Amino acid sequence: MSTVYLDARSLDPAHTFARARPSRGALAALAELASDGHPLVLVGEGPTLDAARAAIEEIPHRVSRDLPSEARGWLVTADPDLCMEAHRARGPRSILVGPTVPGRGLARRTWDSEARDLTAAALEILGAEAMPDGR
Repeated sequence: MSTVYLDARSLDPAHTFARARPSRGALAALAELASDGHPLVLVGEGPTLDAARAAIEEIPHRVSRDLPSEARGWLVTADPDLCMEAHRARGPRSILVGPTVPGRGLARRTWDSEARDLTAAALEILGAEAMPDGR
C-alpha cells in the first residue's frame, strides 16, 4: 500500500488547533487508511506538528520534518505551495484539502486533486488504490 504523507496543517486548515480539531469523520477516515495498510507519515514542524500528533495519537503514524521525495504515495495538505514543491520534486500525488478558491484555475494548478476535507481525501485515496488507473 502507498504511504500517505499528511501535512500537519491539513488536520486544522485554520491552523489554530485551539478552536478546531479534526472531525470524528476525519479521524475515522485516517484510521481506515492505516488499518487498510497505508503507512501514515505526519509532515511538519513546531507547535502545529505537536498538536497534530496529539490529535491523531490513537492512529499509528510516524513523523517526518521533510517533504517526501518518493514518487509513490500521496501528500495530503491544505497548502498549495507544498503541492508545488512535491510537484517540482516529482514527489507523491497531492491532494489539496479545503474550500475551493475562486480564480484558482487549471493553469496554476500544481496538485493532482482537491478534497473538501480529510474525509473526502481519505476516500479518494482508498478509491484510487482499490481501482488503480495505471500510475
